[in-house]
Amino acid sequence: IASASARSLAKLTMGSSKAWETCALALAIFFGIRLLTVSTHNHMPPLRLSPTRVARLQIPGQAMRPRLRPAQRMLQPNVYKVTSESVDRMVSTYDTILGNEKDLQGPPRLPNFRKTAAENWRDSVFSVKTATSVPGIDAINEEGTATLQTLTLPNKKQEPFRHLSLRRIFNNRFAYSSGSVDAKMLKRYQQRETEGYQLVFVDGEYSEELSVVGSLPQGVYVGGLASCPPEIREKVHEKARVVPQDIYGSEYWATLNKAMLKDIAVVYVPEGVTVEDHIQFTFYTSSSGNTKGTVSFPRMVIISEKESDATVLVNHMGEMGRKYYSAPVTTVDVGFDAHMTVYYHQHQSLSAMHTEVINATVEEDGHFKWVGMLTGASVGRINMDVDLIGEDAEAEVYGASICSEGLELDMHAFIRHHGNHSVSKQEHRTIVGPKSHGVFRGQILVLKDALGVDCDQQSRALLLANDGEVTAMPTLCVQPDQVEGAAHGSTVTDLQGEELFYLMCRGIAPEEAKSMLTKGFIRQILGMMPYLDLRANVVERIAFIADKATFQWRFTDVEEVNENVVMERDQEMAQMF
Repeated sequence: IASASARSLAKLTMGSSKAWETCALALAIFFGIRLLTVSTHNHMPPLRLSPTRVARLQIPGQAMRPRLRPAQRMLQPNVYKVTSESVDRMVSTYDTILGNEKDLQGPPRLPNFRKTAAENWRDSVFSVKTATSVPGIDAINEEGTATLQTLTLPNKKQEPFRHLSLRRIFNNRFAYSSGSVDAKMLKRYQQRETEGYQLVFVDGEYSEELSVVGSLPQGVYVGGLASCPPEIREKVHEKARVVPQDIYGSEYWATLNKAMLKDIAVVYVPEGVTVEDHIQFTFYTSSSGNTKGTVSFPRMVIISEKESDATVLVNHMGEMGRKYYSAPVTTVDVGFDAHMTVYYHQHQSLSAMHTEVINATVEEDGHFKWVGMLTGASVGRINMDVDLIGEDAEAEVYGASICSEGLELDMHAFIRHHGNHSVSKQEHRTIVGPKSHGVFRGQILVLKDALGVDCDQQSRALLLANDGEVTAMPTLCVQPDQVEGAAHGSTVTDLQGEELFYLMCRGIAPEEAKSMLTKGFIRQILGMMPYLDLRANVVERIAFIADKATFQWRFTDVEEVNENVVMERDQEMAQMF
């Protein structure tokens, strides 16, 4: 304040004074002296006020008076909150007014110190960050943390998160994980077809004790980053540092993973090598032992070199009935004439939160296939980004979401065709039970220079309850004039009473009839899974939600059905139930 007064006095001596400048100078000196000489009651301790209770500046020079309750005003009426930041703020305010700045609009305000729920959530995530001994991870964490400070937290005003329940995610607070693993449940979801090649990551870190790795072809590496050969480690570091494009909000989730990851799951298949056995990766999130949740940031890099072939099963799970947050990121690089097949199963706890980013790049004559089943997580979101950068590159993306018990499962997919004669096929099926929400948003983009492209995108949804919700947004954007084929479509249906009636007329019980119709809807996607135990677990899940399903009674030809026939069939259906 004294500095501002001195500068103002210098202006007055130069002959550029105005009446309001003189008045402002007098007010500044008066209130500045009063702030420094204000008296307080010695017999009372100073009142501690949080920054959110500090009042805004009403006029230049006015003291910042705290907002006190009536009882506090009676006990201590003349207490002011003065900090170095507030004094600096007042000085800059005087300089602005006395400098006759034209861009000053309205009275200056103190910054809002109150953090949003998203900011508190982010702070809680970083509060449980632990150190890692894996080489190269610290440098990646530092890059991610620096980039994360420049990004905006997801919010409902952003289009990619308009249908995502961010409140469910941001209302959670976290504690350190216990690291304990339910071995019985872990064994249940380890497939017999992958016996001998089962790798386990607990809270994002490779567990050598729980993993089993058999003999592999020469040059093939699967496991954590710590024991990775140096020549492969450099490639993995390069891939892990790259953040996918900000498609559907992927940038924030991927950067958060980059800042928090502890280890990297690596699959490296060298040139010309074929891996006959299926390799399973299980990413397990442990609990904290109390009511607070835990966090897990698995990172996976799959590199399939020229003319190689491999199949990988990715399994995301955690302790059932517990709250936790899992944010995996997977990078897949398919080389020239290489084939990579990824089977995926997300069956997190029904109280968990899951946000995942999958980025795949397919070069010339390469083939990438992804088949996924989503059956868990209170809020589950997958952002898939596929780039077909070479000629004759192919990508197949098949997925199924089974939403029940208030779950919200969200699948966002974006496929870009860069090369000529590239082929993509995408199909996603969604089953929505009571009080659940299934979301599919897909886009296929054929760039202007990509000729002879063949692409197909389909969305199918089955609504099993009146209080369920389905959101489907398939999009096809074709820039060139010459394409082999381009199609997309979307359907939403429910269990029809007529279909149920025909099955029951053949002696099938109502519960079994509902289950048969629901299984038949998802059979095409589920049949692509080569794992019998996995399919049995999904079928069990389907039977559970199908038992609670409702149906709509319709006739295929309403004109040929009179009211008496309708009444008779309604009575017959009521007796069967």
